[in-house]
Amino acid sequence: MIPWTVRSSSECALMFTGLERCLNGTACAVIWFVMCGTKKILIVEDNPDLRELLTIIIRRLGYEVAIAITGDEAVARASGMKPDLILMDVGLPKLNGVEATIEIKANPATKDIPVVILSALPMSSHGRHAIEAGAVEILQKPVRVADLEQVLSKYTCSESRVATESSTNSVRAKRSQETNNTLH
Repeated sequence: MIPWTVRSSSECALMFTGLERCLNGTACAVIWFVMCGTKKILIVEDNPDLRELLTIIIRRLGYEVAIAITGDEAVARASGMKPDLILMDVGLPKLNGVEATIEIKANPATKDIPVVILSALPMSSHGRHAIEAGAVEILQKPVRVADLEQVLSKYTCSESRVATESSTNSVRAKRSQETNNTLH
């Protein structure tokens, strides 16, 4: 059976992966929920063209977007709005992206928000310092849409399974592959 996806009004994607044989030998439907909901992404970028492009792409992917232009503004916005993910440029005016990440990670109210660094030179000392400061990943500029979509999904979506009975590891592996195909 071919998997299919349905978007509900709450923006939860449902994927019907077909009928599987349950532990007791009967057939049961296996449905995976990829629950993203409306997640908030804070884009911290001082380049207006890249900022606008990221905003358009991320909104089209179904996310809510907030903007900060400086590191100081990023720290304040993160504390005030509690985004689900922060995309942080390294080379920012005033407080740079690494310093802003350090401040965000030092605040108990924002320390658990994933910070993804945007950098033209991901292997530079700034990139290493960003990871040491608590950033979870570095996206290389220019950012590819597929990479951006993967990062957004990785840090903002959770999965849960609904089935009449549990199944074997092979079903879990099949689900993982089908979920990846559906999201991309």
